[in-house]
Amino acid sequence: MGLDLSAFRRAGGKLIIWHGWDDQTVPAVGTVDYYDRLTRANGGRVATQQWARLFMVPTKYHCGLGGYKLTDLDPVPALIDWVERGDAPDRIIATAVDPNAHQVVRSRPVFPYPLRAAYDGSGSIDDATNFVPAAPLRASQDTIPWAGTDLYYRPGPIAR
Repeated sequence: MGLDLSAFRRAGGKLIIWHGWDDQTVPAVGTVDYYDRLTRANGGRVATQQWARLFMVPTKYHCGLGGYKLTDLDPVPALIDWVERGDAPDRIIATAVDPNAHQVVRSRPVFPYPLRAAYDGSGSIDDATNFVPAAPLRASQDTIPWAGTDLYYRPGPIAR
């Protein structure tokens, strides 16, 4: 997927990108890097979040392969609400399901990147309602200086 999604955006498209932080198959930092480049190419994070949001799921493995704390995430209902009602998702709930009892044993909100879930100090740490959005604990360098980056990506006018 390239960075020029202007036709998609003009057509009213809405995009939810999600990735598990513990994905062993596709490094999560690559998705964060892509989203950082997407936001820079489309007017910054605030402008981009009008039509595209990234949700990074703690402890989630690759795609539907589970995780060690959070195993399930379904962004489709949030995407439908955004497209049909204009309600941009401010969180998606991830859950951990006990495979034997088939019950949810933990839920946690996943906020649009770069926000993270912070425990509000009350109630169970296994209940999503007890978490609030919080800024990252430290500033991060989200763009990876990939080898050859200068061959295909130039953030501004081409230097001569």
